[in-house]
Amino acid sequence: MKVGWGEIVVGALVVVGALVVGSFLWAVFGPRPPNTGIITGTVRDKTAAGPGVAGATVSVVSPGMVYPSTVTDAEGKFRFENVPVGDWKLSAIAKGYGPGYVGASIPAPGATVDVVIVMTSSVIPIEPGIPIEPGIPIEPGIPIKP
Repeated sequence: MKVGWGEIVVGALVVVGALVVGSFLWAVFGPRPPNTGIITGTVRDKTAAGPGVAGATVSVVSPGMVYPSTVTDAEGKFRFENVPVGDWKLSAIAKGYGPGYVGASIPAPGATVDVVIVMTSSVIPIEPGIPIEPGIPIEPGIPIKP
């Protein structure tokens, strides 16, 4: 079977047409960039000037949606990726601290927002002479048994 120039031209036009239509359909209906951003931050002690609160559990919530929690590193830092665009509330809890809260808003896809969550120590320092139970004062050098 012999193929003439006419068949070759028609075949080439069909291939080019298919590529053009395929490219158009991909542009219109293909995957979109994710509608998400990143929230980074640090959990800090309200009274401490040093590093952040290590080991704090940080959660991100929005009405009707909860994002998986994470734990801060040794410097109190955390990072949430692929958080949908919108307004979020972050909370942090850690042993020895009252909970801390802060709001965050991811304004557009690909945005990175940095926040600081401030926590207040719930540990009350005990000084000599202050009773820990009614009538039992603390004396220097005397161990306290649980």
